[in-house]
Amino acid sequence: MKVIFEIVGVKILKCILIQNKNIKQGTDKMLIRIIKLYSTGLMLLIMVFSVRSLHATPVLYKTGENIIVNGSFDHDQDSNGVPDGWVRNIQMPGAKAEVMLEKSGGGNCLKSRFFSTQFMLQARVFQRVNVIPGKVYELSYKYKSGTGSGLRADILMTGTGPIYRSIFQEPVKNWTKKKQIFLIPSWMKGPAAIYVQNRSTVPIWYDDISFRVTDINPKEIKAYQSKVIVQPVASDDQLIIPGTNRKTVEFLIRIKTSTKIKRNLLAKAHLLTGENGFRQCQISGEKVIIPVKSILDGTSVLSVLLFDRSDDSLIASARLNIEKIPMAMMKGNLDLKQAAVFKDKNGKPFFPIGMYGVALKANTKVFKELYSNGFNTVHNYNFEGKNGTRCPKLITEFLNKAQKNQLKVMAGIPRHLAEKPGCTKALVKWIDTIKNHPAVLFYYSDEMYCMRHTPMKVFKATYNAIKKADPKREWILYETPEKKLAPYMDGIMLGVSNANTAKLIRLRLGGNKPVFGVFGQPDFKAGKAPSLHEMRYNVFMPVILGARGVFYWWYPTIQWHNKQKELLAKNLYACTKILFLMAPALVSGEKLPAWTKQIKTTGQARYCYGALQDKVYIIAGIEQTNKRGSIEFRVPSGYSAELMFTPQKIFDEGQMCRLSLKAGEICLVKVSKNTVK
Repeated sequence: MKVIFEIVGVKILKCILIQNKNIKQGTDKMLIRIIKLYSTGLMLLIMVFSVRSLHATPVLYKTGENIIVNGSFDHDQDSNGVPDGWVRNIQMPGAKAEVMLEKSGGGNCLKSRFFSTQFMLQARVFQRVNVIPGKVYELSYKYKSGTGSGLRADILMTGTGPIYRSIFQEPVKNWTKKKQIFLIPSWMKGPAAIYVQNRSTVPIWYDDISFRVTDINPKEIKAYQSKVIVQPVASDDQLIIPGTNRKTVEFLIRIKTSTKIKRNLLAKAHLLTGENGFRQCQISGEKVIIPVKSILDGTSVLSVLLFDRSDDSLIASARLNIEKIPMAMMKGNLDLKQAAVFKDKNGKPFFPIGMYGVALKANTKVFKELYSNGFNTVHNYNFEGKNGTRCPKLITEFLNKAQKNQLKVMAGIPRHLAEKPGCTKALVKWIDTIKNHPAVLFYYSDEMYCMRHTPMKVFKATYNAIKKADPKREWILYETPEKKLAPYMDGIMLGVSNANTAKLIRLRLGGNKPVFGVFGQPDFKAGKAPSLHEMRYNVFMPVILGARGVFYWWYPTIQWHNKQKELLAKNLYACTKILFLMAPALVSGEKLPAWTKQIKTTGQARYCYGALQDKVYIIAGIEQTNKRGSIEFRVPSGYSAELMFTPQKIFDEGQMCRLSLKAGEICLVKVSKNTVK
């Protein structure tokens, strides 16, 4: 390629010299040397841009003229501060706000904000536009904003379907181009309008508003629309408790897009903390990783932005609240041994030991494997998806297989029925199809509020619909403990690995709602399995802290998604088989014998216990972040104490059973009546 550049350049130069005989002799030789030198640089530049084009090939479509009048805001002939072609409007009466032109890059931009929250609604400019129903349009603009997490600003469009279209802005410090592609339904009639507005005291600047018809086929519009979702890897990533030993928290980025444009996309993330804190976040693979020390007490906002690299435009975004609990909130002494117990529809106490994500068409071998290793409950995600309503036969077959193998089912509620307004009748009808099956243990939903921001009105309606259809079964949520949710849930599921998490649940939800511990998320796609020591902590520490149910997330990890999956299954099953033996005693409600009042602890040791007939089970341990401690008691007359992890270790009646524990260590003791020989 370099040779071609040199030959072509030299020939062009000779033609120039023939036509310009006045050029001094020798100059031609010097110019030829320059051409040869620059041909090397030109070749390298072309190679760089060729490589870049492989990763940033634009998805081409044609657009018409910009139908926005004065979208640059540069024209204000009467100098009244309102851009020509636009109408200024501040809602409500009495609100104090500014909507003004400001100099920017040789022209104008539009700045808007409220000065006070009193009477605050919308500060904006708007104009009417004529659109063609049935056509796909491109809306693009530039904006920048203050960095406060309280920013509530959007471009609102009416007359573009279905009722109105609101495109909200994520806070960005520098000018950012944003682009949206959408279809105006063919049935739309009447005028359309565009409102460029702010609904908050955080300032925002807009510029270069463009709204153009495209030649995109409406049937192919999904190829030009992308979506980004961000979710915590585990519940304690989104809810950070004092005393945690975690250095970082992690959030998974999921991008939904067509393969046509996927290679063009780039995700960026930043954290909004406090009033104006702004921190760029590290993205590694599909995860956002944030140091815990960089997150302030209170609520911070993680914002994930998805860019099209072909024109550096922002095309999708997602946000997630992260709450860091201050230590002051954890003051007070709660007895975590006094735990709420789950009861089935017949009022019988039950301790679920569950496995998430068992395949809908799993064979009988899987169900037998789980039951033989201590599990009594299974879950399948198809219940929560569209298949929950589309494939009733497969749902019933799953319930039948579970029942046949002595397993109960955590029945996920279809999300499209639980999280959308106006779906309660359909939800009741769906519940009617499964409520008479004996395998259904309870109804389940996840992250409705903390991640998908289901409105409280819908939350309440869903709860009421469940109680109307099946009043004796409980609705348990995988969710962050929010006080306002307490009246509309029967129990909660989340990671419970330290006492402060358990205390927070009690403080916000009260002490009458059962708690199920969930663990296993870090094992997914990990390079190693937790050791047996770590697995014991994962399984039994939540129980010590008041959980009366334990769930592992999720079965595919044991099947495929851990490089030490065999060891993972071995260690997990070793623990769940023992928990299965102890579980009935932990929820029996039987009165504990008098001798249990003599149990003493030192240091940071914690314990819980339960009785069933002639046996008492004691689970003791120390949190991973704490120091050493011990538990001790005198074995009562006529009884013996056995260490369940080391069955050969037995304390006879009258002996002092004294067990020293290190940080993160668990011990299990079975105290049972001696058999008469």
